[in-house]
Amino acid sequence: MINFKESVNLDGLLHITVREIIATGNIFWEKIEPKHLEDLKILPLTSIGLIKRDIYGNVEGYVQSPEYGGKPSAGKNYTF
Repeated sequence: MINFKESVNLDGLLHITVREIIATGNIFWEKIEPKHLEDLKILPLTSIGLIKRDIYGNVEGYVQSPEYGGKPSAGKNYTF
């Protein structure tokens, strides 16, 4: 576990997370886990192009805008 914390720079990610939450009130992490947790990354807030919600307003998922590696979605124009 210690090697994983060091390999992903968990302390550094937590410092960035606290700073972003204080500044913007939100932050998104991406977990890379094909079979087990391999990596953690902080996503830029501007990379989230769409938040998918069900009919009750519950979050179902997040879609990254195409500029940040998300898949283009027909008819969607992401602007900030």
